[in-house]
Amino acid sequence: MSEEQAQSGLSRTGRWFAAGRVRLNRPALTTDVVRSKVVRMRRKPAGLLAGILAAAGAHLWAGGLTGVPACPASGTLASLIALSAIGCTINGLTYYGFTWSADSDNTVSVTPSEINYTANNSTGLLEFFSSDFSVSGSNTLDYTLEYDIDPPPVIIRMNQTLFPDPPTGAGTASLPTTICLGYVFVGNACAGATVSLLTFDDGSGASQLFDSVSFTPQSLIGVRTEIELSANGASSGIAGFSNEINAPEPSGYLLLGLGLMILLRKRARFDSISLRTSD
Repeated sequence: MSEEQAQSGLSRTGRWFAAGRVRLNRPALTTDVVRSKVVRMRRKPAGLLAGILAAAGAHLWAGGLTGVPACPASGTLASLIALSAIGCTINGLTYYGFTWSADSDNTVSVTPSEINYTANNSTGLLEFFSSDFSVSGSNTLDYTLEYDIDPPPVIIRMNQTLFPDPPTGAGTASLPTTICLGYVFVGNACAGATVSLLTFDDGSGASQLFDSVSFTPQSLIGVRTEIELSANGASSGIAGFSNEINAPEPSGYLLLGLGLMILLRKRARFDSISLRTSD
């Protein structure tokens, strides 16, 4: 009976064992074979490092690679809304899908063209301000600003700052923000987990003008900020507010790549010594 016929009747484990026995009977590795294996092992760290550098490069040159233009340094909310689904980039992150809508209890009108913004392309800071963020008497301002951020590589934190124009008496100003992780809002629903921020300033003296939240790395988030101003027979207002997105610095990817490069080179050197020893 031939070896091939004998192996055909074996179980899978038996065939693996038989194959292993055959490999054990191979001729000793030649110097050229050892060298070729070492070269292939040394190529692996370079390939992994190239992937890490590509991730850092995606963060550094996202706008150029995707063709999405950089956001103008300043303008109106109306100009951001006009960008629609294309959006624009701030510090390498793509902002798009801006909407501005009044809630049911709103009694004053503030249009997107009456809201100004500034964008800092170095820090990722996006500020909104308007002289119309103000109410008095029995009026209430209640609008929702919504937009999406689709970055390379990931987002890990969001900060919010309220710029006060202090309410008086019973007046209140509140800006709750909800962040949809890994998805965009569809109507009022988020298909994933959410985290929240809250800044406020009350005529009673209570205030929280800054809030921050960290989360697991996300490649997509939906942002919804409500601007809620209630005069309650007195007055309420804010000068504006800012949202700041934080992503890992490209230098972090470079350091990770360097560390992996060192570890893998040590592994390759160890494997090459083992191969020579076995020869």
